[in-house]
Amino acid sequence: MKAQDRVEIRVASRNEMKDFLGGIQLHQVIDVFGAFVNGVPVGLAGVLRDPVYFGTIFEEEGRLIGFLDASEELRAVGAKVVRAAKTYLKSQKKEIFVMCDNHNYPDAGRLLNVIGFVETDGTETNSINHKKMRVWVWRP
Repeated sequence: MKAQDRVEIRVASRNEMKDFLGGIQLHQVIDVFGAFVNGVPVGLAGVLRDPVYFGTIFEEEGRLIGFLDASEELRAVGAKVVRAAKTYLKSQKKEIFVMCDNHNYPDAGRLLNVIGFVETDGTETNSINHKKMRVWVWRP
């Protein structure tokens, strides 16, 4: 990243989400924030409703699931991302769960810890690649 690059953390538009995240079901998304360098997304993070309950009468009972999809360029704006994540989490009233892929993203657990998530004893199977991942939780 160059000194003249413009970095912003802001709410991502529906089109930005679709382009960057690909297969995520946008109707399940509650909030998505992005890190942008010169208007180009380098990472999106957000919260969505648990797909098991989404669209049912039990939707409000379902868990909130956090996600982060990042490119290599995200490292250059890391401090701003951490501050934005902490600010967002302070406004939340429910637990947020995250599946963490420590194998492909070895620094993911450290990032989750820095922004306030705690590793649990649980694992979940990722519905996209069917890999078992560690579960982390943030509590208000």
